[in-house]
Amino acid sequence: MEPLKDLKLDVNRIILQLFIPGVFGIAPFFLYFLDNFPTAKKYFQNSEGMASLTVFILSLALGLILENIGARIEYYIWDKINKK
Repeated sequence: MEPLKDLKLDVNRIILQLFIPGVFGIAPFFLYFLDNFPTAKKYFQNSEGMASLTVFILSLALGLILENIGARIEYYIWDKINKK
């Protein structure tokens, strides 16, 4: 049984395309937040599931924002350059 055959690459690929850039974008701010708010750090240390869910949701949201910015750059800049 190969695990790659069982994956639905259409949904997983989209999630990974949004999640990975979002993680890299949100990580410095999340770590800065945890360093400056010790009560939040203690809360997330005690409930790892909530920390994982928070990072996942924020990463997907930031990934969507970054994808939207990239699409606008492609539409307004690169497509006009390619037409010339």
